[in-house]
Amino acid sequence: MALEAWVVLAEPGAPLDPNQRPSLSPDRREVVALMGEAAGIQQAKFLPIRRNASGAFTGFGEPQVLHASQTQGRFAQLLPTQTPTVEEQARAQAILRAKGVVVATPAAPKPNVRSRPRHGFSC
Repeated sequence: MALEAWVVLAEPGAPLDPNQRPSLSPDRREVVALMGEAAGIQQAKFLPIRRNASGAFTGFGEPQVLHASQTQGRFAQLLPTQTPTVEEQARAQAILRAKGVVVATPAAPKPNVRSRPRHGFSC
């Protein structure tokens, strides 16, 4: 997931006030948050947004990895903690088929053939 957000980060060794709303904090930072989850793994990375004096976007700063034992919030822990059973997987596939969702297989790559110029002259 990628989203733009304001964040307030605690200094190393200092506690973070969970009641401090980033949007109201004078120490807020504007970032693009990149968050990913897989079975048993959660990772987040912040890309600071750089702006010039007039407020126009000029690029991203150095990425900052969020080191936390567990991510919390509205967009965290979206995946189940246990792998679905074979029966649950079969049921989910049946529901998807009933809704018309099909599994697409990758198409074979097309050969790299140059077409002939339209003007009829060969190069």
